[in-house]
Amino acid sequence: MEKPNLSDSAIFYLAEIRKWAKFIAIISFIGMGMLVISGLVMGLVFDSLTSAAGQSAMPFSGSVFMVIYLAMAVIYFFPVYFLFRFSVDMGNALASGSEEVMTSAFGYLKSHYRYIGILIIVSMAFGILAMIGAALAGIFGLFNAHPESTYF
Repeated sequence: MEKPNLSDSAIFYLAEIRKWAKFIAIISFIGMGMLVISGLVMGLVFDSLTSAAGQSAMPFSGSVFMVIYLAMAVIYFFPVYFLFRFSVDMGNALASGSEEVMTSAFGYLKSHYRYIGILIIVSMAFGILAMIGAALAGIFGLFNAHPESTYF
């Protein structure tokens, strides 16, 4: 089968990109596994410390940590999966010369970047809301301050 109609430089660059994308995806999958293990261990350890001491200095249980870490791993799974699929399909496309497989690879790359872009927008929105909330809490805290109390 004939290679896609690309220059030798473009094929070289795509092969390099594929290698780095696969490396990043594999390292990220390992990181997600460590995140899941950390969440499970933290959840179990904090819950056992709370039950052994009878009360906790923390305002919430270790199960909350576990759920947060597992949610972060699930959120992070999808862009890493798309990146991995891009690398696999790009390798197959470069080896076989299939334009259809290369199109599929670029579809996964598009999905990866779209997911990351949406994640950035959502994160920025939460950051802006947190800043507004902190500013409002500070303003209302000033209005509710007792002039007879001293803080120093």
